[in-house]
Amino acid sequence: MSSSQASPETPSKVSDSTLQSSSDGQAVAVVPENDRLYLQGSVSIDNVSRYRDQIINAFEEKPELAELDLSRAEINGSSVMALLISIQRYALSSGRELQIVNPQAKLLEMAEMNGLIGILPFASK
Repeated sequence: MSSSQASPETPSKVSDSTLQSSSDGQAVAVVPENDRLYLQGSVSIDNVSRYRDQIINAFEEKPELAELDLSRAEINGSSVMALLISIQRYALSSGRELQIVNPQAKLLEMAEMNGLIGILPFASK
């Protein structure tokens, strides 16, 4: 690996609005726009910790972010539940009121099956 390439474990800042990392060939991006943070790409067990790190970094860099938007994310498996619980814990510990917006139907089904509807802050439509 050349010195200009980022390590796969370390998120690299690609632009002012996108953080990205991809050791498995799939881009992992967290994009802040206005007061929303968009997850982009496929969320799976292989990259959930990178998403978590990038979400927390974005929240720390931009305290005005209040919504986590899942409309651009592809959900693969239940690892996204662990990600959302972890992000909600971070939000509560830092005094942030987080809203999760635009979750896919299958994500809401998983949350309901796991008793997380009242725990995770899904925005009502």
